[in-house]
Amino acid sequence: MSPPNSKSLGEESWKSLQSHVHLLKVPSIPRSEFLIRQTTLAGVLDKAGVDAFIAEPSASTDYFANISTTFELSERPFLVIISKTGQFAYLAPKFELGRIAGLDMVFENKTVIEWHEEESPFEALKRATGLKKVMLDEHVRFFIATGLEKAGIEVVASSEEVQSIRAVKSSSEIAILKAINEFTVELVRSLQRNIKIGVTQAEITTAANYLFSAAGIGKGFWALILIGEQAANPHGGSYGRVLKDGEFVLIDIGSSLHGYGSDVTRTFLPVGSKVSDELLGVWWTVYAAQKGAIERMRSNETCSVVDAASRKVCPQAIS
Repeated sequence: MSPPNSKSLGEESWKSLQSHVHLLKVPSIPRSEFLIRQTTLAGVLDKAGVDAFIAEPSASTDYFANISTTFELSERPFLVIISKTGQFAYLAPKFELGRIAGLDMVFENKTVIEWHEEESPFEALKRATGLKKVMLDEHVRFFIATGLEKAGIEVVASSEEVQSIRAVKSSSEIAILKAINEFTVELVRSLQRNIKIGVTQAEITTAANYLFSAAGIGKGFWALILIGEQAANPHGGSYGRVLKDGEFVLIDIGSSLHGYGSDVTRTFLPVGSKVSDELLGVWWTVYAAQKGAIERMRSNETCSVVDAASRKVCPQAIS
């Protein structure tokens, strides 16, 4: 019998996964929620005594204004500015204004500040806004910070209060995260049913990419497929391995839905394979540790307590 290939593996897995695509039918973040985020940010800025928050296209602009991290940065600054009064503005080179105007950004009202090739963008920003003190997003490049300071604008780093805004998830965010992660779990299960001895890492990766793409969410795909002893180094290992009898497969995988990602890791024994008692014991040790942690995951519980519960199980299970 010839070993499976990525096409047949993906197609066979799709037969069971297809019925779970409905999990992805959740709405994206509504416009009203973006505006609430901007208002919340403005209140934090005002309390901190700064005039505005400045960011380049990043996870922060994605969160506050729906300006994606996929916007390609260049040496010419494109800066998003949200003031302490909630006013939305952006600074952009004149020849890029058309392209940037086409972005699906969210704002109540906007101010566009253009700068010409022969002038400093930071001087143009200072002249147009009169900003004296700004808070920079942690993703902003160093030359922008120094350029702002040279233009006479005081710069401070993003505060914990600003960073914590994103940490508390809304019901809309939770629904998206639940959808993409539940679907990813089902995708791994569909692969598990069809992965057989003789398959290669590349075939599993290609099949997984095929499944996310078939569901319409392939753009954010990533995967780590590790076989046998490779799983002892969860974030890496040599490529080109072929699955042999007596080996586990570790799949660490995800994609994104409405800008929110999944991250699912499963270690399983392929169909028709057997492992040693020692390896199976290690698997059950990890399972027990995970179970102990999950049992302590309650509202208002600290991460350290959950972590300690997981670690406590390991010596007992090993002995």
